[in-house]
Amino acid sequence: MHSNYRSALRDIHDGLWNWPMWTRLAWSDVKGRYRRTVLGPFWATLSLGVVIFAMSVVMARLFNAELKQFLPYLTAGMVSWTLISSLINEGTSVFISAEGLIKSLRFPLTTLICSLVCRNIIVFGHNIVIYVLVMVYAGIPLTLSTLLLLPGLLLVALNAIWVAIMLGIFGARFRDIPPVVMAVLQIVVFITPIFWNAEQIKGKVGFVLTDLNLFYHFVQIVRSPLLGQSPPILSWLVALSVGLLGWLVMLAMFSRFRHRIAYWL
Repeated sequence: MHSNYRSALRDIHDGLWNWPMWTRLAWSDVKGRYRRTVLGPFWATLSLGVVIFAMSVVMARLFNAELKQFLPYLTAGMVSWTLISSLINEGTSVFISAEGLIKSLRFPLTTLICSLVCRNIIVFGHNIVIYVLVMVYAGIPLTLSTLLLLPGLLLVALNAIWVAIMLGIFGARFRDIPPVVMAVLQIVVFITPIFWNAEQIKGKVGFVLTDLNLFYHFVQIVRSPLLGQSPPILSWLVALSVGLLGWLVMLAMFSRFRHRIAYWL
């Protein structure tokens, strides 16, 4: 048992510190997905921008809100949610998609996880272009709170590592996990304050959909700085607590099943 823990810790340590490899893998994957295209990775950004614009025009009318007020909120929420949902969805198949590498080479499996996180951060950087355009249109100023985006992204990345490892293990063992997770996220996006404001629903229902909604807190630590605001203290505490507990559970799970992943693929 102790040797399994040491092996798991060594895998995580070597994977995290092998940043030249996973940054190269991430950048290569982003380029590979859009090879021979005119806009490259900005095709995904353009697609997201069109969706945001169409939804903001319709939903601003539904909620009887000013477009210049609603558009930044929706854009920041969608950009944040796209990052978080992509990390979760891709985490379910992170080991499945690297079956060839895992079976033919010996390397820290955590490298694949770091590459996944890095790749989505790069895509997030492209999607920020949408928000910059919205900021200019809506006249949203940059504030000191905007700098809180960096620790917010760091917290999301650290939580994404343990989530992707656990989902990757489940996904390798049970192939129903990826579609199930995707279906769940399609529901979560509507019950999380992304298209609508948390202040619109109050009482017990609002408490459940906000304070007890983990996804809401992770969206908040990214969205609030984009809006020039400081995220609620509760959101920071939830993200930190979930991260600490998640890493402990992941370590126990990774140490037990790490050596079986190759046989499940």
